[in-house]
Amino acid sequence: MLPGPDFVDRVVSGTDRSPRVMRNLQSLFDHGRLAGTGYVSILPVGQGIEHSAASAFGPNPRYLYPANIVGLSLDGGCNAVAGTLGVLGAVSRRYAHRIPFIVSLNHKELLTYPNHYDQIMFGDVQQCFDLGAAGAGATVYFGSEESDSRLRETSEVLVVRNSG
Repeated sequence: MLPGPDFVDRVVSGTDRSPRVMRNLQSLFDHGRLAGTGYVSILPVGQGIEHSAASAFGPNPRYLYPANIVGLSLDGGCNAVAGTLGVLGAVSRRYAHRIPFIVSLNHKELLTYPNHYDQIMFGDVQQCFDLGAAGAGATVYFGSEESDSRLRETSEVLVVRNSG
């Protein structure tokens, strides 16, 4: 389906998504410089946990601070900002009403050698709801030995717990 201002009505409304999910998705499509086009621009930030601050923002230490990360997404006219529960939780009272949040609930670290792809769940849907997030997600490295386990775990956290 092609993007457009009616994308949620045309594509998503025929699914089993809850009214709350539909409202959050529409608010994401209606925010930022691409509002109303059916396109989205999301600033994803996983520094400090999965990618380590050195690999993500070495030359830009000011973006190690949660408020600066969200400010960058606002200044850039993004539809949403995606980040960790800790980063977004630290600034949710200040920014959750100004830009949609998408919370990444699992992470891995790059301090272990050799590198592995086993994500660890750091939160749940209720915590995302409590901080005003418009959405939640998780990373799965498809093809890794852990991908089947991570898919099951993610399904349990994002689908089963979100059934209410």
